[in-house]
Amino acid sequence: VEVSDDADFKKAGVVADRTEEDQPNPGVAAVEIAAKGQTARYVRVTATKLAPRQSDFILALAELEVIDADGKNAAAGAAVSA
Repeated sequence: VEVSDDADFKKAGVVADRTEEDQPNPGVAAVEIAAKGQTARYVRVTATKLAPRQSDFILALAELEVIDADGKNAAAGAAVSA
């Protein structure tokens, strides 16, 4: 998970890196990742390994929230790209 002030992520900060070890499947529980004091306008989630399914592979991401200093979800209603 990376954060950046520019949409191109030319200068980005890493807030979570799971490339050495898989992120355990949380089931229906939320996964919380602290921003470590970093502030940003954009958040990027990169999957480096997908979960196998019958004849393909998947990444299941139900929702992404970005909680600001006031406790509000800054991502609500924001544009999303893939």
